[in-house]
Amino acid sequence: MVAGETETVAISVIPLSGDETLSLNLTWPSGILSSPTVEASLKPTNGGSAQSLSFTIAENSASYSSNSIAAGYYTLSLLLKEGTTVVAGKTDIIRILSNQTTSETYNFT
Repeated sequence: MVAGETETVAISVIPLSGDETLSLNLTWPSGILSSPTVEASLKPTNGGSAQSLSFTIAENSASYSSNSIAAGYYTLSLLLKEGTTVVAGKTDIIRILSNQTTSETYNFT
Protein backbone atom coordinates (compact mmCIF):
# COMPACT_ATOMS: atom_id res chain seq x y z
CA MET A 1 0.00 0.00 0.00
CA VAL A 2 1.13 3.47 -0.90
CA ALA A 3 -0.26 6.61 0.70
CA GLY A 4 -2.67 8.46 -1.57
CA GLU A 5 -3.30 5.47 -3.90
CA THR A 6 -6.44 3.36 -4.13
CA GLU A 7 -6.27 -0.39 -3.55
CA THR A 8 -8.96 -3.04 -4.07
CA VAL A 9 -9.65 -5.34 -1.12
CA ALA A 10 -12.11 -8.24 -0.96
CA ILE A 11 -14.03 -8.60 2.32
CA SER A 12 -16.35 -11.52 3.08
CA VAL A 13 -19.23 -10.90 5.48
CA ILE A 14 -21.05 -13.89 6.95
CA PRO A 15 -23.57 -14.18 9.81
CA LEU A 16 -22.28 -15.37 13.16
CA SER A 17 -23.26 -18.93 13.96
CA GLY A 18 -25.40 -20.21 16.84
CA ASP A 19 -29.00 -20.97 17.69
CA GLU A 20 -31.13 -17.88 18.18
CA THR A 21 -34.72 -16.86 18.93
CA LEU A 22 -37.41 -16.30 16.31
CA SER A 23 -40.78 -14.85 17.35
CA LEU A 24 -43.62 -14.46 14.82
CA ASN A 25 -47.12 -13.08 15.28
CA LEU A 26 -50.03 -12.98 12.84
CA THR A 27 -53.22 -10.98 13.30
CA TRP A 28 -56.49 -10.67 11.35
CA PRO A 29 -59.80 -8.89 11.97
CA SER A 30 -61.91 -10.44 14.72
CA GLY A 31 -64.89 -12.55 13.69
CA ILE A 32 -63.99 -13.20 10.04
CA LEU A 33 -62.57 -16.73 10.48
CA SER A 34 -64.34 -19.51 12.34
CA SER A 35 -61.63 -22.21 12.05
CA PRO A 36 -58.33 -20.50 11.24
CA THR A 37 -55.14 -22.49 10.60
CA VAL A 38 -51.64 -21.42 9.67
CA GLU A 39 -49.27 -23.27 7.36
CA ALA A 40 -45.75 -21.93 7.70
CA SER A 41 -42.24 -22.91 6.77
CA LEU A 42 -38.73 -21.56 7.12
CA LYS A 43 -36.11 -22.48 4.49
CA PRO A 44 -32.44 -21.48 4.51
CA THR A 45 -31.72 -19.23 1.51
CA ASN A 46 -28.40 -21.00 0.91
CA GLY A 47 -30.15 -24.34 0.36
CA GLY A 48 -31.29 -27.08 2.64
CA SER A 49 -34.67 -28.35 3.71
CA ALA A 50 -37.59 -26.22 4.81
CA GLN A 51 -38.79 -26.74 8.35
CA SER A 52 -42.46 -26.48 9.29
CA LEU A 53 -43.43 -23.95 11.94
CA SER A 54 -46.23 -24.83 14.34
CA PHE A 55 -48.31 -21.80 15.34
CA THR A 56 -50.54 -21.42 18.41
CA ILE A 57 -53.94 -20.16 17.23
CA ALA A 58 -56.13 -17.71 19.16
CA GLU A 59 -59.40 -15.94 18.18
CA ASN A 60 -57.86 -13.44 15.76
CA SER A 61 -54.15 -14.11 16.06
CA ALA A 62 -51.49 -16.79 15.87
CA SER A 63 -48.02 -16.95 17.35
CA TYR A 64 -44.81 -18.93 16.98
CA SER A 65 -41.62 -18.83 18.98
CA SER A 66 -38.44 -20.92 19.00
CA ASN A 67 -35.05 -20.41 20.55
CA SER A 68 -33.34 -23.05 18.40
CA ILE A 69 -33.15 -21.43 14.94
CA ALA A 70 -29.63 -21.25 13.50
CA ALA A 71 -28.42 -17.75 12.67
CA GLY A 72 -28.61 -16.96 8.95
CA TYR A 73 -30.92 -15.91 6.13
CA TYR A 74 -34.24 -17.68 5.50
CA THR A 75 -37.30 -17.61 3.27
CA LEU A 76 -40.39 -17.49 5.47
CA SER A 77 -43.65 -18.69 3.90
CA LEU A 78 -46.97 -18.05 5.66
CA LEU A 79 -50.50 -19.13 4.69
CA LEU A 80 -53.56 -18.18 6.73
CA LYS A 81 -56.41 -20.58 6.00
CA GLU A 82 -60.08 -21.04 6.76
CA GLY A 83 -60.41 -24.82 6.53
CA THR A 84 -58.63 -25.69 3.26
CA THR A 85 -59.14 -22.24 1.68
CA VAL A 86 -56.20 -19.84 1.69
CA VAL A 87 -57.43 -16.40 2.81
CA ALA A 88 -54.07 -14.61 3.14
CA GLY A 89 -50.40 -15.28 2.66
CA LYS A 90 -46.96 -13.76 2.83
CA THR A 91 -43.46 -14.75 1.74
CA ASP A 92 -40.61 -12.85 3.30
CA ILE A 93 -36.83 -13.02 3.61
CA ILE A 94 -35.75 -12.84 7.22
CA ARG A 95 -32.39 -12.68 8.91
CA ILE A 96 -31.82 -14.46 12.19
CA LEU A 97 -29.09 -12.60 14.05
CA SER A 98 -26.65 -14.13 16.49
CA ASN A 99 -27.29 -13.22 20.14
CA GLN A 100 -30.57 -11.45 19.29
CA THR A 101 -34.29 -12.15 19.07
CA THR A 102 -35.73 -11.76 15.58
CA SER A 103 -39.35 -10.68 15.93
CA GLU A 104 -41.97 -9.85 13.31
CA THR A 105 -45.72 -9.21 13.24
CA TYR A 106 -47.81 -9.70 10.10
CA ASN A 107 -51.24 -8.03 10.01
CA PHE A 108 -53.66 -9.60 7.54
CA THR A 109 -56.57 -7.21 6.99
